[in-house]
Amino acid sequence: MADDLSRRALLKAAIIAGLAPVGAGLNAARASAEDEPLVTDIPANSVIITSLEYVNQSPNPEQICANCVLYQGPAEGSGKCGLFREGRVPAQAWCKSWVAKG
Repeated sequence: MADDLSRRALLKAAIIAGLAPVGAGLNAARASAEDEPLVTDIPANSVIITSLEYVNQSPNPEQICANCVLYQGPAEGSGKCGLFREGRVPAQAWCKSWVAKG
């Protein structure tokens, strides 16, 4: 029984130690996303911004990036949009590709 406990403890410690770098990597990814400029500040995004009629502030409070299926980020502030390779979008932004989260 004592051997089982020590094996469990050892296995648990190994799993936790193995996951630590993953957690650190996720935090680094979040930090780098917050440091990214807005999509409107990246010249390479101009064509897609125009074609999607993207705006940083939605004219319709019912349709905002924060409640769009393509948005990954907090309800306040800014996050990533699946349509843009670079940059972040404000949670209150909008484009014509908006689709309600289900």
